[in-house]
Amino acid sequence: MNVTRMLKCLVLGAAVASLASVAALAQDATTSAEVQAGGQTVTGTHDSSKFQQYEEIPNGLILFGTAFTWDSPSGYAMNFKGENFGYDDQWASFFWGKKGQWKLSVDWSQNPRWFSNTATTLYAETQPGVFILPTAVSVGLQGGADIRNYLNGSQPVELRYVRKTGKISFVYTGIEHWIFNASYQNEQRSGTEPLTLGSYFSVGNNTVEIAAPVDYRTNTFNGSAEYGDGKWFFSGGFDYSKFTNGVSSVLVDNPARYLDSTGAGSDFWRASLPPDNKAYNFSLAGGVNLPYHHRITANISWGRMTQDAGFLPYTANSAINALATFNPILPVASFDGRFDTFLGAFKVTGEPIQWFGYSVSYRAYEMDNKSPQIDFPNYVAGDSVAELGGPYTNDLIGYKKTTWGGEIHFDPVKQVRFGVEYTHDKIDHQFREYEDNTVKTWKGTLDLNFATWVSFRASYSDITNDPGATNEDAALNDFSSQYDIWRRDTTQYNALLTLTPTSDLAVSLSTQYSKDKYPDSIFGRTGCKYDNYGVDISYALGEKFSVYGSYMYEKYNYDMASEYRTTVPGNPLDNWWNNSEDKVDTYTFGVIIKPLANKCEITSDFTYSKGTSASGFTYVPGGAYQGDGYFPNAAGKQYFGYPDVFNKLTIWKTKFQWHFNKNLSAAVQYWWQKYEAANWATDVMQPYMAWLDPTANKSLYLSATVPDYNANIFRAFVSYKF
Repeated sequence: MNVTRMLKCLVLGAAVASLASVAALAQDATTSAEVQAGGQTVTGTHDSSKFQQYEEIPNGLILFGTAFTWDSPSGYAMNFKGENFGYDDQWASFFWGKKGQWKLSVDWSQNPRWFSNTATTLYAETQPGVFILPTAVSVGLQGGADIRNYLNGSQPVELRYVRKTGKISFVYTGIEHWIFNASYQNEQRSGTEPLTLGSYFSVGNNTVEIAAPVDYRTNTFNGSAEYGDGKWFFSGGFDYSKFTNGVSSVLVDNPARYLDSTGAGSDFWRASLPPDNKAYNFSLAGGVNLPYHHRITANISWGRMTQDAGFLPYTANSAINALATFNPILPVASFDGRFDTFLGAFKVTGEPIQWFGYSVSYRAYEMDNKSPQIDFPNYVAGDSVAELGGPYTNDLIGYKKTTWGGEIHFDPVKQVRFGVEYTHDKIDHQFREYEDNTVKTWKGTLDLNFATWVSFRASYSDITNDPGATNEDAALNDFSSQYDIWRRDTTQYNALLTLTPTSDLAVSLSTQYSKDKYPDSIFGRTGCKYDNYGVDISYALGEKFSVYGSYMYEKYNYDMASEYRTTVPGNPLDNWWNNSEDKVDTYTFGVIIKPLANKCEITSDFTYSKGTSASGFTYVPGGAYQGDGYFPNAAGKQYFGYPDVFNKLTIWKTKFQWHFNKNLSAAVQYWWQKYEAANWATDVMQPYMAWLDPTANKSLYLSATVPDYNANIFRAFVSYKF
């Protein structure tokens, strides 16, 4: 941040604080303000996009934050808070109102999303969404030239966007028992993100990556009214949102073609980006409090989501459009997409006696696809191959979910509570492999408290997901990845033990476990498991010294099955299985020292996390050549797994703060952060990958990697309250 930018921020903070002071004098109000400013020097922060993936760590003079509050005896109040003015992860909040009457709030925030700082490209974006290769490159590649001859023309490209959100809201409470709310929010996302396009698989491996434009706008409005008099309560609300994309599609030069061809590819690829859409929702809710700690609540809502974006042409391939057997005319100019939603819910809770309570509930939700059904005479895959066997009809996918259940709990003695809960979900599908599926959940809970310093909480759940009848109109895929409707048996439990033998010492032990089995799954996912174990300890030696630490171990297992699909699929000798195991170890340690009461404070915290991933294969001996892990481009070599992957993150922050008086304090901080990773799938990424994968000899990539970094930040700042 340059000096001019810093001075502007300081002037802003001083001006706001001065206005508050003037207002306080004029109305005999109380006021306070705080400004925190300083500077920092950094090294290594720009070595990788990983460090500043969701934030910005600047170098130089900085207005870290400012705040003020103003209160009037007449009930009026105002406050303001803000941090990191002028940077991509800044935020600010302003409040103005009168106690018991109304309040107006204005909020602003923004944060970045940085994908990679190593991306390069041969493409030039001549206008938003249009990506062109130099003519010499296109002609040369079409004539059989090697892409490597042109890589010196590859230029850096930014893969990053910034999200900015502004919101204004008003609350009125001037009428007894009533609350009225209204708010408006505008969110903007601007920048780029990686996008992959490719040719149809029948014409070979031809893939390109581009820095696609991000130009999103989302406008949201909310309004509601609430009433409550202690016995009766109800509310009504309305929500509306509108999404607009400033760039609706991309047109990308195909590096493998200079002229359009039927079956071999197009000079350009065209692809849609997220379309404009709208949504609104109305809601009503109410309830009543009854004797014996009973309450009845109900709510209902209905809404609609729509989009009417114009269809792109079938293809950018003029050779396909010229085919006598191909119909280039779309049946409709745009898609009038529409979902209607409905939600109704009812719940009764009560504790009629001191040691017993219960609840019963019912909920129904429907997402009804009201989009038109359209018959397309043909379509084009990857701007390369015309599929002429129409008509092809869009699938109108939607669903309806009904949930009912109940819970009872007992407190036989003061220190013990146990409960039992059952939930029954039925999901009816529009155009899925199954007409419906049912999820049944049994859950037991236990809470124990002994001797005021021992507490134990645990729960156990048994979940079954059973599909219903097969939908004859939708193809059932044995290689299905639709795990939400596939037959599944799940077991879950968690437990937490907390010990506080003294007021200075606290220890907690925790564990979680979840296991999914897919007994009917022949291919695809066949099982997965997650478990973790953790310990947290904190100890305080009076008011001058405290220390804390924790350790967490996590493990994930995923089991998959498939076959090497030769010209005659279904041979059991060609089956293979994969098991992937991810592990994460996380350590934290911290200390707080206050050697001089109310004068000096030293804090230091350390975090270390390491994640590893291993993925191995097993085969049926005697199967197909590739099915046994042998591949022609690596003759004589058999693969039993992918290379191991790991990442390590270390963070250490230490701060020393001195309070000169109640208004002025100063602090210095050292922040060290280091990231190391090894990932065989991304570490080797280059614009041209044929040296590693010969089938990618006409492909162009962004070479977007996430390098290691070793960052050091030294920060000094003063904080003044007045």
